[in-house]
Amino acid sequence: MPVSLEVVAERSVETRATTPVWCVVQTKPRLEERVLGSLLERSVTPFLPRLRVWRRHGSRRWEALEPLFPGYVFCHVDRRPETLAQVRWAPGVKRILGDEDGPIPVPEEVIHHLQERQGPEGTSCPRHP
Repeated sequence: MPVSLEVVAERSVETRATTPVWCVVQTKPRLEERVLGSLLERSVTPFLPRLRVWRRHGSRRWEALEPLFPGYVFCHVDRRPETLAQVRWAPGVKRILGDEDGPIPVPEEVIHHLQERQGPEGTSCPRHP
């Protein structure tokens, strides 16, 4: 029995919705850590690349960890509406970057490259010439 185009299209949409992709979540200012914890509580895999920087206030200097992309967190989610709603309504989340078709996926290669650059403490290691 031949399969209709409607059935093929429906299966394609279902497969697309359940295939996990990396997407970008915009956070409210300086709430990246809170969003990271909220997404972990919701069983979503977040990724927050950090950079070790030196800060100075007057004569006092200290080392601090800052987000590599301030105001943004990556997360690995499927595109089902209920999963996206969990991410969207997590405390500290402003929005999921995307369009009317859903979140815009970030290529796996980009995420793997950022993860490879992570040092022992989960911070991005700058390249040394």
